[in-house]
Amino acid sequence: MLAYLTDAFGHINEMNLSLQNRDVTVSDVKDKLAGLTVRIGVWQARIKEGPTTSFPLLNKRLKINRIELPDNIKTYIMEHLEIVSAEFRSCFNGETLHASWLRDPFKTEIGPTPEESEELAEFKVSNAMKLAFNNKTDDSSFWLSLHDSVVDSLSPQHSGSQ
Repeated sequence: MLAYLTDAFGHINEMNLSLQNRDVTVSDVKDKLAGLTVRIGVWQARIKEGPTTSFPLLNKRLKINRIELPDNIKTYIMEHLEIVSAEFRSCFNGETLHASWLRDPFKTEIGPTPEESEELAEFKVSNAMKLAFNNKTDDSSFWLSLHDSVVDSLSPQHSGSQ
């Protein structure tokens, strides 16, 4: 069980480290949590069938000792994985990210709040914005570049009021 727990927390820690980046967005977090939840389902199915390849330390321990995973340990692992999966699903209360325009503002219908609709309509026809979006390395870098230009346009030397 110790080998399994080491592997399981290793997977979770790996995901946690991938989220500790300045450019990680709420969408990224939700995607990663959803991905981990799906992976946990795969792990449960594998454990139920017998293969332990998703858990390298456990797999190695079983091979070294030339034993099969005992049924009571299989049950424990599957129950534990269900608890972990439920915890991750509850992080966002099952909500989905409704602002699809955050991922691709040029391929979405206009329909956020009335204020956002006007800005998004103008934004969608801007060739400069389309070019910037098409040249982006990721969603975060695109939106952060816009943040910098908005801040610059609001600074006193650009607004004419000093």
